[in-house]
Amino acid sequence: MNKPFFLSFTFGILFVLLSQAQETSLFLDDLAFPCLNVKQGLPPKLLSSQAFLFELDEKTNLTQTITNLKSLSNRFEKKNNPTFLLAFSGEYDEKELSIKLEQLFGNNLYFNRNHRSWVSLDSLKKKNKNVIAVFEDQLCFTSSDKIKDSISYNERFSADPLNRLVIYQPESTNNLYDECLSVWKTTGKVPNLVILPPGKIENLRPVFDSLNKLRRFKAVFLHDNEYLSEIYWKERPGLITPAKLSYPITDFEEIFSPYKNGYTITPGEVIHHTHMLDIPRKFNAYKSSIDDQLSIHFSFDKKIVNLIEPDWNKIINHGAILKKDKERGSVLHFPKNNSFVDYSKENDLNFDTPISIAAWIKPDSLHQYMGIIGLGTSFSLKLNHGIPDFTTATIKDHLVNKPLEINHWHHLAVIFNPNTTVEFFINGERSSTLKASGILPSKQSFIIGNNIWGEQFYGSIDDLKIWDRGLSEKEIKTVFLGQYDPYGKKDAKTYVTIIVLIVLFFGVAMYSFHLRRRKKQKTTTLKAPFKNEMATPSNQVKLFGTFQVHAGHAGDITDRFSPLIRQMLAFFILSSQENPEGIHVKKINDTFWPGVPKEKAKENRGTNLKKLRKLLERIDGLTILYKNKKWHLLHHENAHIDFLFYTNLKLKLQNQLEENTAEPETISAFLRILKNGNILPNLEHEWLDPYKSSISDEVIGLLQEVLILPVIHIQIDLKIEVAKTIFQFDRLNEEALKSILIALSSQGNHGQAHQIYDEFGKKYTAIYEEEYPLSFTEIIKN
Repeated sequence: MNKPFFLSFTFGILFVLLSQAQETSLFLDDLAFPCLNVKQGLPPKLLSSQAFLFELDEKTNLTQTITNLKSLSNRFEKKNNPTFLLAFSGEYDEKELSIKLEQLFGNNLYFNRNHRSWVSLDSLKKKNKNVIAVFEDQLCFTSSDKIKDSISYNERFSADPLNRLVIYQPESTNNLYDECLSVWKTTGKVPNLVILPPGKIENLRPVFDSLNKLRRFKAVFLHDNEYLSEIYWKERPGLITPAKLSYPITDFEEIFSPYKNGYTITPGEVIHHTHMLDIPRKFNAYKSSIDDQLSIHFSFDKKIVNLIEPDWNKIINHGAILKKDKERGSVLHFPKNNSFVDYSKENDLNFDTPISIAAWIKPDSLHQYMGIIGLGTSFSLKLNHGIPDFTTATIKDHLVNKPLEINHWHHLAVIFNPNTTVEFFINGERSSTLKASGILPSKQSFIIGNNIWGEQFYGSIDDLKIWDRGLSEKEIKTVFLGQYDPYGKKDAKTYVTIIVLIVLFFGVAMYSFHLRRRKKQKTTTLKAPFKNEMATPSNQVKLFGTFQVHAGHAGDITDRFSPLIRQMLAFFILSSQENPEGIHVKKINDTFWPGVPKEKAKENRGTNLKKLRKLLERIDGLTILYKNKKWHLLHHENAHIDFLFYTNLKLKLQNQLEENTAEPETISAFLRILKNGNILPNLEHEWLDPYKSSISDEVIGLLQEVLILPVIHIQIDLKIEVAKTIFQFDRLNEEALKSILIALSSQGNHGQAHQIYDEFGKKYTAIYEEEYPLSFTEIIKN
């Protein structure tokens, strides 16, 4: 046989088998059924694989419903073993109805007891379950008008559609296939029960056969092992999906790039084609640090400089002045016509994904149009007769519903989701959400206080920030409140409050120190893991949990570290433990610029190391030095690096456990470092994965050894904290579950123990799609 022909033939057979497997193994929430609303009357003849909707209310009593069900039962063509889905909505006694259904349909009846997942149609057929009963809490309703008119995920359905079947009321039956496909592509959910007139069902059955034969891309989104809904998609404006997604593959190959404001999702891009199995792809979401992808930050604190690029010195100031404001301190003021600040540098915003802008503004007067910030022909954030307005290149105005007051400070924030929504926030509160237009990408520089139309802003602007991503509502609130604002201004009252708190803190600390010292004179002194473990947190680098850098009197300088510079600092800290003799330039290049030509990599390395070393000059006791053709991280005890303390405490704890004991002080110190989880949870990079994995294995292994120590060595409360810390690294760790349940129960905290067990069970079911095999009682008894 001709070899190419043989391969083509074999591939064709495999494709057909794959397609058949796809069709028969679909789960109930993957399928589309023609559905008859029973209020319209029962059909004279039942068709195969059909759904019925029973809407029960005060007028429709259960007796009438049972009569209709008996009529259906008598007409089932059981010899053909068709599948019938009975959906019940409205007000009724579910328990009473369930009993009646069991009496009518006996062993042919199936209830979906697990509300988090559905079974496949194939498995039901094998069990001869051809009647499926679905109740109110497993259904959600939508319609053509509702989807067209709603720009919010929450408004498109009558209930959260995550694990529910979708009952869909089409606009008409003329182009039913296209309409159902459009709904599916707009919501990420198959329209499961499509309401049709009785006389149309027979003729429209091919539509449902075609929908059910379509290949599909399926995905699940998790944050801390919990479902995360309201996911957006870069290539598909208008698509907003729940945490469990289904999307029809109508082309041979399609690319999917998910995003959600306030989160980093990994993988960031996947491909799916018609030859791939439709097994759900798993996406993990991590909360973004509020300074992630912060491109522009002007605090206007006595100088006009972008704090993200403090060395950029080509900014043009034309007529704007720095002015002292009694509320905000030093601010940027525009006193006359044709005043502006031009950043004079090409921007590198990604116009395919959201952009966020936030600023404090104080208009002196309300002219017709006043530009706050503009970016070439792409967009302008301005005031339109005092009303906040985000104008895009198509001269599309996105307007808030009320004007701002003059001579008052307002915090204005805008999130532009391309071709989806424009979200406005005033003083931390959502003001409006509008349907967004398109946007034209531009490489122009930012203009502050004006725009390309010469629309002059009259008044003051302060603390201007632009992110190359979408912020969440919670992040907007945080920015407004100044809870994260290392460069923002504080008024005199705030400073007084801070000083008072500092004095109180040190007073309490000195008193506590005095008490501890007196106590230590009577007890054995605990030797610290190494000198200066309690170094002042004003000079430190934190890798565990959120990345943070504090530099003496400068305070929190975290947001001066770009994502790449953060990576590089973490890389030097972690690598210095493995390579005390220094790090070769080749390893740096291979880590950060793989495949880049040698000269270009050298240029990139030099530029970014220069930035990093400049920033480290602010941190007493930490520097990077080039010596003997290798790079070295030099660390003095004045600088507190949590990873180095972790390493020393880990060794100390290992030595103690070898003696079958562990000092409570050592365990507590170890737990304090790990309380926020693993290192750099918001950074996902290939070089970092081995470190995260190694730390996770070390922590789980050590703390599980601690858990089995007798009570004489570790008290119950400390054992509970150990178990909770293990959960930070492994949400489904069964040893930690058993220990914490037994510990809490021994203290009489049965309610808290049951709550932890229930939460564990939900996460277990979400991941493995089956119930946790051990009951609460079994764990406690063992």
